[in-house]
Amino acid sequence: MPEKDFVAEGLVKAFKTHHNVENQMILWVKADETREVISNELTGMGAIVDEAIGYQTVVEKEDNLEALARLKSEGADMITFTSSSTVEHFLELGVPLPEGCQIASIGPVTSQTLTKHQLPIAVEAKSFTIPGLVEAIRKHFAK
Repeated sequence: MPEKDFVAEGLVKAFKTHHNVENQMILWVKADETREVISNELTGMGAIVDEAIGYQTVVEKEDNLEALARLKSEGADMITFTSSSTVEHFLELGVPLPEGCQIASIGPVTSQTLTKHQLPIAVEAKSFTIPGLVEAIRKHFAK
């Protein structure tokens, strides 16, 4: 496990620091839209990497829970984004951010995507995990 950077680069660094992966067979179960950093780097270190798609992030086509209607009518204090694909899929919905709504990002890769789309980031987790994001949001609103 990475010591602090819970992004692909952090995992690769942990492998480089603690493990010799040359000629090791590694199964990488990943999201469909994941960056290729892990596969490319481990292959470059001599590993034999097989990839399997474990899940896909897809746009919600039907709003059975009426979440979009509630967002439009009630607004929100904050919207959290846990990956670049969640940013992209939210934008595909064509829903403007409610007035006064802030954005929280799980980490720098997601923040880069938010910035690319000119969305202002109020909170970025220091530990790129769900608990890290929750803690960053808690601290933000405690100010």
